[in-house]
Amino acid sequence: MVYGGYDPLYATALQVNATVTVSCAVAIGPLAAIPYSVALGTSATTGTMGRALAGPLGARLQYNLYTTASYGTVWGDGTSGTLAVSGTVTPLSLGVPVLGNHTVYGKVPALQTVRAGAYVDSILVTVNY
Repeated sequence: MVYGGYDPLYATALQVNATVTVSCAVAIGPLAAIPYSVALGTSATTGTMGRALAGPLGARLQYNLYTTASYGTVWGDGTSGTLAVSGTVTPLSLGVPVLGNHTVYGKVPALQTVRAGAYVDSILVTVNY
C-alpha cells in the first residue's frame, strides 16, 4: 500500500486502498466451498494495532488499516477490538487456483507534525484455511 505524499498542514486525512488476494487450489478431494480468514498483524514499527510508519530520526506517522471504506473497524487479528476478514472460495476443478479478493482501506489522520522523509512499515498477512 502506497500512501504517496503527506502534507502535515492539510486538514483532511490521507486515504488509500489496496487489495489482499487469497489464492487456493485443491489437489485432491471434493470441490467444495473452503472457508478462510485473513488476519493483518501488528505494526512492525509499534508492535501494536495502533500502527505507525517509521520515518527519519525516530519520527512516526500514525495510520491504520480498516475493513471498509467507512473506516469504522480496524482490520487486525480479531483481538483488541479488531476484525479478521473472512471469505469462502470454491475451486472449479482440481489444481486450478481460485481467488478471493479483499480491499484493505488505509487512513493516515490529518495534521500530524512529522519530519520530511520516507516512512515505512510492514504488516504480516496470515491466511487460515
